[in-house]
Amino acid sequence: MPLITASRGETDPAVFKRVADSVIIPKFSPRSGSSSGRSNSFQILTTSPSDLVKMLPPPSSLAGYRLTPVEFEKGNYDTNHRIDLIAAASNLRAMNYNITVAGRHTTKQILQAKSFPPSLLLPRLSSVWCVLNFTRQDVCYPYRKDGKNKIDDSMNGLIINLALPFFGFSEPIAVAKNKFQNTEWTLWDRLEFKLNDPTLKEFIAWFKTNHNLDVSMSAERMPMKFTRLVEHVSKKPIPLHCAKHLLVEVMLMDEMEDVEVPFILIKI
Repeated sequence: MPLITASRGETDPAVFKRVADSVIIPKFSPRSGSSSGRSNSFQILTTSPSDLVKMLPPPSSLAGYRLTPVEFEKGNYDTNHRIDLIAAASNLRAMNYNITVAGRHTTKQILQAKSFPPSLLLPRLSSVWCVLNFTRQDVCYPYRKDGKNKIDDSMNGLIINLALPFFGFSEPIAVAKNKFQNTEWTLWDRLEFKLNDPTLKEFIAWFKTNHNLDVSMSAERMPMKFTRLVEHVSKKPIPLHCAKHLLVEVMLMDEMEDVEVPFILIKI
């Protein structure tokens, strides 16, 4: 298949897919005499900086060679395709981590927020674009969004820190596990209370009936609903982001011994 090219300013995703599909990736073939790098011996580089300078070609051999600077336009994000690039790159990362993808409009809203002034945003974006252009052909081209190919899970640990600079892979440690009675849980787990907006008395009785645990340091306001209880204790209305659920931490005891349990999710 001949290599397909796209015209400057092209925005049709179907064209980019055809271009990517037309790229022929040669099968890897190790060079003769090369080492796998898995031996116990280490290769020590003995080349000094002065030797590296001597290896540079003489200036006379570069006659006529010119570098053309790329204009970094700070203007309209819609016409220079920067929103499209950032949205595509962030969504590729989101899909690797099973994070909900964001649309182009949402991406633009984030970039234009007051917390991202141009003096801070533009240098960061220019650095990120350089990294993306460096890595895209190694990572993106071999994979198509047709369900036939899936990026290896090992790519999830890729870390690039431009400030150090550092390029490497890292795997996060497993989350710590806790246990109460016969239930094993982690920081990400929740106990869900099924009854909507229960009273404090119903909440305490639920722990006693279902887990045989006693809620400590609670003696008053037993008939009070949880929504009213929270507003009474905090002396402020429940925030809008808590309009449907409350996340509660409870001090529990089992035969006078403290018991640690996950946060409790209460519907209101």
